[in-house]
Amino acid sequence: MAQLHTMEPHYVRCVKPNGLNKPGLFENANALHQLRCGGVLEAVRISCAGFPNKRPFPDFVDHFWPLAPELYHRQDLDDRQIAEGIIKKSGIQGYQLGTSKVFLRAGQMAILDKQRTEVLSKAAISLQRFTRGFLARRSYQQALESVLRLQAWGRGMLARKACRALRQEKAATTIQTAYRRHKMRQQYQAVLHTITQLQALYRGYSARKQYAEMRRQRSALVIQSNWRGAVQRSDFQALRGATVVVQNAFRCKQAAVELRHLKAEAREAGKLLEDKKVLENKLKEVQGTLELVQNQRNDLRQEVKDLKVALMEAQAALEAAAADREQQLEALREDAQAQTRAAKEGAAAAQRALVEVQTAAAADTQRLTGEKSELDRQLKVAQDYIGRLMTEKSDLDKRFHGMKEELIQRLQNACAQRDDARAQIMELENRLKVAGSEMAKQEAEARKAIQAATAAAASAPPGTAAAAAAGAAAAVAGVTPESHPLANGDIAAGTSMRRQ
Repeated sequence: MAQLHTMEPHYVRCVKPNGLNKPGLFENANALHQLRCGGVLEAVRISCAGFPNKRPFPDFVDHFWPLAPELYHRQDLDDRQIAEGIIKKSGIQGYQLGTSKVFLRAGQMAILDKQRTEVLSKAAISLQRFTRGFLARRSYQQALESVLRLQAWGRGMLARKACRALRQEKAATTIQTAYRRHKMRQQYQAVLHTITQLQALYRGYSARKQYAEMRRQRSALVIQSNWRGAVQRSDFQALRGATVVVQNAFRCKQAAVELRHLKAEAREAGKLLEDKKVLENKLKEVQGTLELVQNQRNDLRQEVKDLKVALMEAQAALEAAAADREQQLEALREDAQAQTRAAKEGAAAAQRALVEVQTAAAADTQRLTGEKSELDRQLKVAQDYIGRLMTEKSDLDKRFHGMKEELIQRLQNACAQRDDARAQIMELENRLKVAGSEMAKQEAEARKAIQAATAAAASAPPGTAAAAAAGAAAAVAGVTPESHPLANGDIAAGTSMRRQ
């Protein structure tokens, strides 16, 4: 029985078609009598009197959704709500909504089918209307395109014909222009060739005549320039020898003066090295002061840490005192309640004890608060002192870096000056050696010239001997710086170069 109750049984009512038990024979009266006796006709009549039409919600919605398409496309409604909305929109009255089906009275299903048929007919008409409009528009557009294409072809043919005529006319004009231009060019070139030949003959004759004159003048100028060059070279060589002697002497004197100056600068470089040592000692003192300040700062940090620890201990003591006070108050309250229940006389004594305890607790709280404020003040003073020390340290760091950079710059300048002085001294020594060797050579040449002049004077006549002696003296002594502008300019140029 338990298994049968778990199942869903279905019953089939059988109707016997005839009393002879033969196939293909159906007795209407016998079948109707069986249905009437079995209560089938009465059940059908009762069903028709109530709700003969029954449909599940999904089937009902799938069949009648065109009556309310806006509800059918909503995702938040189920089939029951959609079916109820369709029925309300259709306006029928005889219906009931069950758990899984819709129950309709007789004739209501026909009304819904009629409304559905009308909606579908309207939709079909709309589709036909839009389809016919689309086909008509497409036919019109095709006809319009065909007309436009025929017009374009006709206009193109006329335009090509007119263009062909214009092109032929343009070609004829171009041929005429080219022929006339060719004839005129031939005439012009013949005249131009004749004139060009005449001009070439005349210009050639004039150019040959001018070239011959230029060659004659050029030859005369070359002869004159060679003669004048020989005279000027001989005079310049004599003048240059005398000028070089004077310049060497003057440069030797200037080199000696510069050597003395460079030796003095070298002595000043030694003083700069001594200043460098003094500044290094000062730098060491500043570093020692900086280390002392850093040590003091570390000590102050340790003191601040100790003060913070003391403050934390004081706060812990304050919290412990407050907890003890609360415990004492709680104990006194309990005692007071017990004594009150025991006797009213002990209430006054307990109240006085409670007041004393509260007074003592308030005094302890005030004392601890004062100690905390004192520790806060000391901590603030220590923080201010640390801030001042940090400011002084930053100032010392800035001064230290500034002095260090200044010392390094001065040392670099002193080293650069020392190197320049050494290079100048070596250059002057080399120049003195070269000048000494040149002066020795010139003295030897002068002695040879004097000996040759003396020998020539001894062997020549008196007048000629005097002239040879004067020439030798001039060759040895040269000319003075005031006697020729070239010598003055050369000496001044040499002096300015040494100063630079």
